[in-house]
Amino acid sequence: MPSATAAFFTRAAGFEIEFFARGSSTAMRFTDGQGQTIAGFPWWDGVCRDLRTWTLADVPLGDVSHPYCDLDQCWHILIWRHVGRVYIAEGEDETSFHNLHWVAADEYDSAWTDALAQARAMPS
Repeated sequence: MPSATAAFFTRAAGFEIEFFARGSSTAMRFTDGQGQTIAGFPWWDGVCRDLRTWTLADVPLGDVSHPYCDLDQCWHILIWRHVGRVYIAEGEDETSFHNLHWVAADEYDSAWTDALAQARAMPS
């Protein structure tokens, strides 16, 4: 990734993965250390049920040439690792992004390790 592109991304210090109730289900969002949402997954309900069988190899993550990509009903997210950072770009379509953040790769992995453990501990 060219350094000029990286300049558009804001550091998300204290990165966490937060579960929350949405309707009768559980959803998930990425937050910074101050509890501000940096990205969400608006169409993914029952997330804890899905995550119970995941390992770190399953989490949303790609590389600069093949980022993780998800797109659904006016929502789009790209996530990729590059040189010790994980970049998260969220937008409303395939061409424009309104949330651009990066997190240290070890923080991203640690947050996912915690989230997977938390999902496994939640009642079915």
